[in-house]
Amino acid sequence: MVINLIGAPCTSKTLTAKRLEKELGIKHFEIDAYREQGYNNQDAWYHLMKDVAMYSKMCVVESSGISRWLDYMLNQQHIKRRGVLTIYLLGEQDVLFKRIDERERTSAREIPFEYKNLTIKGLVSAVRDKVPTIYDSYITIDTTEASIEEVYEEVKIAIRSS
Repeated sequence: MVINLIGAPCTSKTLTAKRLEKELGIKHFEIDAYREQGYNNQDAWYHLMKDVAMYSKMCVVESSGISRWLDYMLNQQHIKRRGVLTIYLLGEQDVLFKRIDERERTSAREIPFEYKNLTIKGLVSAVRDKVPTIYDSYITIDTTEASIEEVYEEVKIAIRSS
């Protein structure tokens, strides 16, 4: 199975995916990691798609969820046969903006950004508006007031239930 973990910046996607990998051994593929290696957006998605295709066990693909490249990958027959579980982590816009501001002030890790003509806060709105139009089926987990532990536990329940 491919777990498609999507959401706006600062919804705990990366922390959740890393913990799934560490504690449950579910391999984690993060689009931002490929961008951080210096790949442009198209090449980053190409390498991620290639790596996911070559990995035959359960894995997590982490991104905002609104890239056409992700849609292309998830609709490949060899991926569809494995099964895809989409988990959408969302949060109230004001809360996410505060988390983004906090990350920008305190973290060495930048938020990699692929979307031209959008601010990082514009991406939060774009994800909220576009996810329901892209996916027919997904599990939603609201991270607004949830701790990282609570988000992780809800994601584990969603995986085990599928």
